[in-house]
Amino acid sequence: IAAKLNQWVRAGGILVLDHKAGTRSLDGRLRPLVEPGVFTSIAGIRVPATEPERGAPHTVSFRDSKARFTVSESEIINLTGGDTLAQYHGANLDGKPAVTLHAAGRGFVVYVSFSCRQDSFFDALFATLAQRFAILPILSAPKGVDVVSRTAGNSEYIFLLNNTRHPAQIDIPLPLTELLTSTLSGKRLSLAPLQIAILDRPIG
Repeated sequence: IAAKLNQWVRAGGILVLDHKAGTRSLDGRLRPLVEPGVFTSIAGIRVPATEPERGAPHTVSFRDSKARFTVSESEIINLTGGDTLAQYHGANLDGKPAVTLHAAGRGFVVYVSFSCRQDSFFDALFATLAQRFAILPILSAPKGVDVVSRTAGNSEYIFLLNNTRHPAQIDIPLPLTELLTSTLSGKRLSLAPLQIAILDRPIG
C-alpha cells in the first residue's frame, strides 16, 4: 500500500498524512521507524527521535489567518524541503512548523504533526489546499454533507451522505440518475437526516 501511495503522489496525487501514518504494519505492529515512517522519501520532513511534546497544549494557525486550533501530541519536525502551511504557538514550539507541504514528483505530501479534535481545523486545512491547488468542489453541499466521487468506465459516481439530523438540499447543475432509487434527481436533491444518495454523472 505504501509503495502504491508513493507512486500515486509522484504521478500527481496530493497525500495528507498525520503524525501516525506510515509507522505501523498492516497488522498493527509498530515499525522500527521514526515518523513519517515509510513515507520519509516523499514527506519532506524528519522527526527527531524524541517523545511528543506533552506539556501545556499548543495551538496552531495557518498562514495569514487569525484562527487558532488547540492540538495535542505535538511533534518537533525538521523540514528537509517544502513549505510551512501552519505553525505552532506556545512553549518551546512557538513559531515551529506544524503543517507542511512538500513536492514529490508531480504531486505533493501534506504532513500534520499533531492530533486535533476540532472539525474546524480540518475545514481550514482542506480550504487552504483547495485554494492553493484550485480544487473545485464536486458539488456545492451544505455543512455536514459529505461528497466524494469515484470513476469507473464512462461514469463518475458521486456519493452523498447527510451526517446531520436535519434535511439537506443540494443543487445539481444537471439532472442525474440516483442509483439507489433509479430516479432522475432533478436540479435539487433532498436528503433526509443521515440519508445516502449515489449519483451517476457521465464522463465526456
